[in-house]
Parts: sequence; structure tokens; C-alpha cells
Amino acid sequence: MRKLRFAVWLFAFALAAAPALALDSTIYNGIDLWTTRGDGATFADFATNPIPAGFFCAKSAAFSGRIPMQGVPLATGVPGVLGKTDTIVQRLDDAVFNKKGVAFTRLQVRAMTFMSIAPVKTETRPERPIRTMPDSNGPRPVPLTPLPMPIPR
Repeated sequence: MRKLRFAVWLFAFALAAAPALALDSTIYNGIDLWTTRGDGATFADFATNPIPAGFFCAKSAAFSGRIPMQGVPLATGVPGVLGKTDTIVQRLDDAVFNKKGVAFTRLQVRAMTFMSIAPVKTETRPERPIRTMPDSNGPRPVPLTPLPMPIPR
């Protein structure tokens, strides 16, 4: 009976440990699709670089506040093919975990579409949502510098 109990315990331990042993030591380069909630955690902060006076309308004051944002699904050739995806990030390199359990890669944002959760109020247009939407001419290439990113295990 004691051997059976030990064997069952050993088998259960082996099953529990198997996923940890099976972890891949590499995260391969590729694309990640993201959906941004409109809960205020994502925002544009203009405290250090205010929007200049006259940007929203001729009489609008400079704006140095924070604008909470929400994701807007990306427009695609086949509507809805990406679901609610609002941001596409590309991992440019394979990231191999080192002995400390950290891997490094470079990231590049390929697409993102946000809009303000609530309208921004100005003197002449009290309620005007701020949107970052693609225009009718389609996406324009923007030179983006890859960002380094550590990935802890």
C-alpha cells in the first residue's frame, strides 16, 4: 500500500512538473495582436509636451491634460478579419531565455488605432472626440525605431 501511495504521489508530481520542463527556451519572432480596453489605463499625457493653443479650434487654449484612450478595431480589406484588434506589434528577433530567465527582443508597432474615451472640451466646440484613425488614403509608412524589450519568464 505504501509503494502504491508513493507511486501515485510520484506520478502526480511528474504530471505537475511536466509543463515547467516543457517550456521552450525561445520565443520566436512574429506578430502579436492586442485589444485595448477603455478603462483609463491607456492614455495620452500632454503634461510635458502640451497641445498648442489653436489646435482644436482658433480660440482653444493649450492643452496639458491627460486623455484616456480606448482601442478602435483596425480597418481591414475583409471587414472584421482581425476581430477587435486595435494594435499590431511585431517581435523582430527570436528571444532566447538566459540563465537568469530573461529573454531580449526588439519590438516594432505596426499598427494602432485609438480614440478618446470621452470628448475633449474646448471653448468653441464643447464636445469633440479626439481620434487617431487611418485616413481615406490608406496607411502611410512611418519610420519606426525598434524598441528593445526584456521578457522575464
